[in-house]
Amino acid sequence: MTSAGGCRRPEAPPTGSGNHRRVIPRPRPHEVLAAMALQGGERSRALDQWRRAAESGSDNPYVYLQLAADGLDHMVIGLSLDYRLPGDQAAALRRWLDRAVALSPRDLEAYERLAMVEAFAEWPRFDVVNRVQAVVPKMRDKTRAWFAIALLRWRMGDDAAAGQIAKTLLATPQLSARLHFLTQRLNWRLTSAKRLEPPLPPRRWDRRPRGDPAAAFALGPSGLTGAAGGSRSQWWPRPMAMMPRHLLKTAVEQRRQS
Repeated sequence: MTSAGGCRRPEAPPTGSGNHRRVIPRPRPHEVLAAMALQGGERSRALDQWRRAAESGSDNPYVYLQLAADGLDHMVIGLSLDYRLPGDQAAALRRWLDRAVALSPRDLEAYERLAMVEAFAEWPRFDVVNRVQAVVPKMRDKTRAWFAIALLRWRMGDDAAAGQIAKTLLATPQLSARLHFLTQRLNWRLTSAKRLEPPLPPRRWDRRPRGDPAAAFALGPSGLTGAAGGSRSQWWPRPMAMMPRHLLKTAVEQRRQS
């Protein structure tokens, strides 16, 4: 195809043969248009271009982080401790953030946002929470990740550990106003023993070291850090352990029969 000036316009290379030609999706133009829209203050237009870039298979982790950030920002508005992400919304956030982590494993922002997604998901992925805990000491601001872990601990019925994290968070100057409010509500729930949903079953997986749960947490110069350092992944259940007891029993019986 030629323009009025006689110059030939570039075309995307077709795939297939005959009349069945398919244009190969190219994410880069959408990334450029998103950057231009963002620079012009048109964030909604930028988000639309980022979605198109993601659908085209972008390998830019920033694209997926921006999509997830927008979804989480909308979630935080009016957020309560009893809120649970709808399945389709949780799936989209997980898909974007999993992709961001795969593309840039050292990007701590993606892990931080994953922690919030798992904390408010109907059924958290504890293998992901394990990975988040392993990188928390490297985070500059650890408050959001530790709030997510405190909420998960409370949801699992481990009120002692959740309460210790909540109290330490409330004494942290870096805590945002919204997280401070939610942590206050969590602390009130813990002290009043008010729970609107049963703990996630079962609890036989808990391998936390004996002794005071406070020994696992300490306040560092830039927020919460693990006192002993390193990962606390042994605290968290394996995915199989999150299965309800009657389903777990059925699965074991089927495995024996096979």
